Amino acid sequence: MLFSPGSGGVRTQNTAWAEELASHGYVVAALDHPYDSAAVVLADGRTIHSETASTGDRDEDEKLAAGWTAVRAADLSFVLTQLDRLGGGEITGPLTGRLDTGRVAVTGHSMGGAAALLAARQDRRFDAVIDLDGYPHGPASPALHQPTLALTQAITPGTDPRYLPRLTEALELSTATSYRLTVPGAAHLTFMDGPSTCRPYPRWSAPWAAPRARTSSPQPLSPSWTPPCGTNPVTWPASCRPTATSASTTRTTAADRLFRAADGAAVFPSGPAARSPAADLPRALAPTLVAQ
Repeated sequence: MLFSPGSGGVRTQNTAWAEELASHGYVVAALDHPYDSAAVVLADGRTIHSETASTGDRDEDEKLAAGWTAVRAADLSFVLTQLDRLGGGEITGPLTGRLDTGRVAVTGHSMGGAAALLAARQDRRFDAVIDLDGYPHGPASPALHQPTLALTQAITPGTDPRYLPRLTEALELSTATSYRLTVPGAAHLTFMDGPSTCRPYPRWSAPWAAPRARTSSPQPLSPSWTPPCGTNPVTWPASCRPTATSASTTRTTAADRLFRAADGAAVFPSGPAARSPAADLPRALAPTLVAQ
């Protein structure tokens, strides 16, 4: 299973999901995308920061997103080639000779989901696709030939009039069985680890939402909990409903530390919109492997 994170995201953003898959015997390779992910540390110690940035013009941003998605799709195919070499013994490592690269799924969150769809269209070595709330940037052709599952938040024409028609077009062109499932009560970031592992931060709310002041006071957790950043209430399934407690400022998880470290220009940086990844791809795309 290959995974591409959301725009500006990092390969660790869906660690809980990857570990769950690994517990069932899958090997999960999660990518960082140089010049797109918030920060990528290369083998020589250099740190490459994101250089993708919105222009504020919707049509222009869609063109940029299509280009970034295409680079991500190429990243995914590159990593699959490297894993194929690893499985075949050309590259030495702990998983040499232990990979079945004849059965590979490609997945991603947000722009990573769009990249997964595009990678599958271009590379028949991918056998299945999972799109985690990713708008399909770029062309809808060629048609998909792999079974596809698209998981989305509840989207209406009022929230995004282009999303569902675009996603429906991509799935209807597929020659294989495909599904789109809506997760009631979900938000865009529900499909990554952040909401379940650390306190919500105001800057992670939708960019069009009114800014809210930060708060350091404990926030109560209950079956229906409205985070301080003003997003929709989180409705907890009965099977994983939290006990009555508080999310105090002393709770520090790995994801919490990651978000704190990135709490500046790294996540939403300004700068050139174009990416120049070619020189650094081979060194930077050593994937995070989670094996059973």
